[in-house]
Amino acid sequence: MNSSSTSRLKKQRHKHRQKSAYKMVAVEISVKLVVNILLSITAIAALTKLLPYQHLQLAKLHSIGVEREEVEKRVENLREDFSRNFDPNQTRKIMQEQSPRVDPSQRRIFWLEQ
Repeated sequence: MNSSSTSRLKKQRHKHRQKSAYKMVAVEISVKLVVNILLSITAIAALTKLLPYQHLQLAKLHSIGVEREEVEKRVENLREDFSRNFDPNQTRKIMQEQSPRVDPSQRRIFWLEQ
């Protein structure tokens, strides 16, 4: 073999190595692309299943918030009644409200039409 055929063989081997390297890079990129597409499809599928669940949970949370506000108002009213019922200064007034009797120190007023 002469030197020109040897150099030609070297060039062909080099070109073959470059082509196989390019093919490997192309295969790697293709695999990465397929994996990323599959991951994206999986993520989109999961989101489509989760969105209705999220709306349901938000509706439940809203109704619980409304109930909580109602209960807080009721508790506030009960606290006011409790503190009023156990206030020693209010005892006489509460007894009058809950009884048909009138305090002897009070006078009844009757309105007459003229």
